[in-house]
Amino acid sequence: MQRIPGFVLLLFLILTFLVGSASAQGRVMVQDITGHLEERDNALYTLSGLLRGDSLYVYVKGTSGTFDPMVILFKSSTDFEKIRELFVEKIKEAVAGGEDPIAASRDLLNKFSLAWNDDLDGNYDSALRFKIPADGNYMLLVRSALGYRTFGSYRLLLGLNAPEILTGRATPTGDRFASLNRIASHLGKGIEEVKGTLKGKRYLRIKGIHPGDTLYVYVEALSGNLRPMVRLQDFGGKALAIANLKGESATAALKYRFPRYMRNCMVMVSGTLRDKTVMTGDYRVLIGVNAPEILEGKGEAGGNPVLERPVPVKIGIKMQQISNVNQRSENFGVVATLMMKWEDPGLAFRPDAAQTQAQVYTRESFTRKLNEEGKLWPDFSIYNQQGNRWIQNSAAVVFADGRALYLERFTVTLQAPDFDFRKFPFDKQSFFIRVDSLFPSWFFVFKDLEGFSEAGKQLGEEEWIVTGLDTSIERAELAERPVSRFDFHFKAKRHLTYYAFRIFLPLLIIIVVSWIIFFLRDYTKRVDASGANLLLFIAFNFAISNDLPRLGYMTFLDMLLAAVFVVTALMLILAVLIRRLVSDGRDLLVNRIDRYVIWFYPFAYVVGLLIVTLLAYR
Repeated sequence: MQRIPGFVLLLFLILTFLVGSASAQGRVMVQDITGHLEERDNALYTLSGLLRGDSLYVYVKGTSGTFDPMVILFKSSTDFEKIRELFVEKIKEAVAGGEDPIAASRDLLNKFSLAWNDDLDGNYDSALRFKIPADGNYMLLVRSALGYRTFGSYRLLLGLNAPEILTGRATPTGDRFASLNRIASHLGKGIEEVKGTLKGKRYLRIKGIHPGDTLYVYVEALSGNLRPMVRLQDFGGKALAIANLKGESATAALKYRFPRYMRNCMVMVSGTLRDKTVMTGDYRVLIGVNAPEILEGKGEAGGNPVLERPVPVKIGIKMQQISNVNQRSENFGVVATLMMKWEDPGLAFRPDAAQTQAQVYTRESFTRKLNEEGKLWPDFSIYNQQGNRWIQNSAAVVFADGRALYLERFTVTLQAPDFDFRKFPFDKQSFFIRVDSLFPSWFFVFKDLEGFSEAGKQLGEEEWIVTGLDTSIERAELAERPVSRFDFHFKAKRHLTYYAFRIFLPLLIIIVVSWIIFFLRDYTKRVDASGANLLLFIAFNFAISNDLPRLGYMTFLDMLLAAVFVVTALMLILAVLIRRLVSDGRDLLVNRIDRYVIWFYPFAYVVGLLIVTLLAYR
């Protein structure tokens, strides 16, 4: 066999290398990928079929939430579990030793990764360029930046030999050389457990589920006569799957494979049969994605969140003024400030895009912005409101991490159907400001904003003294859906100075004067005075009755005036009778009656007052 000269072999190798490099550099691929990561999530992509000499370009940008992306390139043979454990160990050592954990993390990345990048030119976008050293597959990790946890959606641009990738404006070529490794990323599987007591229906809202994922639900009764029915319905209430419809079993299980990405699907667990029979008892729900073991009642909670929890909204009211209490109409007016605080990942934004940590809106601009983006905020109505609520000023503040604050100062007239005037004017009344969420309780749930709610010290209502204040959270119904209700409740009693000097003192003087009339010996004038006294009581009663509505019961003051009226009427009848006896010449009998009446008169009023008091406070 003829031997090949050395220089020919060298020339052949050089040509082979150049041809291979030209082949690698000659192909151009651009792939556009979108995804979403929660705070602790990682997205691991497999880059397949890369050739030696290829230039890999990567650009990733957060598109929603607070997501500040970081991108890391590894060899395909990298043991990620081992690296994760090593990272945790080294970070703990750095913190214990007083070192900078961020610097320690960077040292580990430089040691174990092929390339990585956090920020790009002062922005929170990440990008890198890497020359592929050998043919094969590689792994690309997208995660939250070091130092703090962020979340949200992202756009990932990948390219081979396409430097325009680094501008973020490359056009996809249709090639697909990167695929998400959901198993290695620990994405796509999750199990949650819910327990409780079922009285009617319970709704569980599911997080958005990706195409091809399968939802599994298992419900079992733990006590009572419960035979649970479970129903999966989409965002429009359309049934997708139903289990144990007739209530024949103490357990129910279903599964459903989602053909496309869907949000706002609900799992309804019900103890109500088709014949309206209601069964109650304790229950347990296992609900998961891509976890078939659930159908057998097995599986431990963990993995990715499956349920969309209602957003807790802290709410409180400061009442600055009671503008009016209209007892006849049974309503009252207030000037108050309402504050709500909540945290919603959907409101989060990247501070580098806005160049601020907080954005401030008016109520109108905030509502308009969220409507345009298809997002919700805990808008509300005042349940016992009459007429318009006049908003003097309002503001919504949204922070980059999704925290939000809404502040509103308003004037409103409120119904007061809880008024009870039986002990008037010694009555104590309950006043409520009832705030209802406009959205069902699976979206927002009110919580008490501790330390905020209060009644001002100068309320401007001189008749009433606020004696107590409390707040509570209740469940209400709005449009046949459960909603959360916040109750601002205060109690008040009347200033009695007015009633003491304008009603009771004149009443006492009239009674005393009427008593003195019995010392008159002119019986004709006694009749005239008693008649005038009776007319005075009637006029007095009409004057007081204008302050209260036409009630179906007697107040303390009504009964007191009625008692006075009856005694006064009896005294008039007695005066006429005595006058008749005097005309008949029966002076001895008249003198005897007078002696008893002078003492009976005050005694009758005392007894009448005791009876009225007992009736009013029974």
